[in-house]
Amino acid sequence: MGYDLDNPKILKTLGSKIELQEANLRGLNTYARGARYTLLLGLALFTGAVAYFVSGNPTMGAWLTAYGLLGCVTYYLFSPLLNHFAQTSRQELTELQDLKDQAQQRQKANQT
Repeated sequence: MGYDLDNPKILKTLGSKIELQEANLRGLNTYARGARYTLLLGLALFTGAVAYFVSGNPTMGAWLTAYGLLGCVTYYLFSPLLNHFAQTSRQELTELQDLKDQAQQRQKANQT
């Protein structure tokens, strides 16, 4: 997207876009942390399933295995997507900050 860096309102516009992108990145980091917790929960359920299989309760072991598998699959499906979106968000944030710096330099040069 092209921006008119000589426009006097561009600093405010870029500042708000930077804030929105930072909030988006924080949200993506929170989702990624939640995905890791889902993986840990799935692994804990597998451990519990082994305990139930050993103790002679295969039905509960099977249910825990299924839920553990669901947790692990959820992590492996969503984690790459979250990482991709976070990386893209970081790149866009860097570009917006560079544009804001350029706009500040241009406006300083125009004032002198």
